[in-house]
Amino acid sequence: MTAAKPSPRTRLKDETRLVHERVDAAFSQLRLNDPDDYATFLTAHWRAMQALEAGIRHIGLPVEMADLPDCDLTALIADDLANLGRALPPSSQTPPVSQPLAAAGLLYVKAGSRMGAQILHREVLHSSNAMPVAYLSDRTGIALWRGFISVLETMPLKPDDYSLMKEGALAGFDLFEASLAETRLSQ
Repeated sequence: MTAAKPSPRTRLKDETRLVHERVDAAFSQLRLNDPDDYATFLTAHWRAMQALEAGIRHIGLPVEMADLPDCDLTALIADDLANLGRALPPSSQTPPVSQPLAAAGLLYVKAGSRMGAQILHREVLHSSNAMPVAYLSDRTGIALWRGFISVLETMPLKPDDYSLMKEGALAGFDLFEASLAETRLSQ
């Protein structure tokens, strides 16, 4: 018997797992209950998220994803940084992708970040420091994630299509890793 073919979501998750884990490990070194580390976290996320969102807007998504809900996460991060008394860093990165299916890979990272945000939100809430949590507490991204997965699972992806989406997802994770390194260097 032939094994069942994994779903596109499972493939993306499995084939980006190592890079995703590396990014999670880098960010997990930050103590989100510490105002300075939390500001580092938000600054790095702003750098990465503004690049992701700009890339998705500039390139555009596949037609199947055109009706997905959107959420402006960079604005939420900017509000949190302002409430911490921190300035926005300069925008310096753009995702190295140019195809709508690669932009869908960027969206996979953006939408998926909302799942992790729920866990991190609880960590910040249990801090003795009162810190702004507009970014981490936002729930509009949950609808984006659910819609994205629903569309992804029904899209007729050819091998080359899937490769472009994976390329975009890997580029998205790389943006987060590079943004954290850049933020740490600028402090």
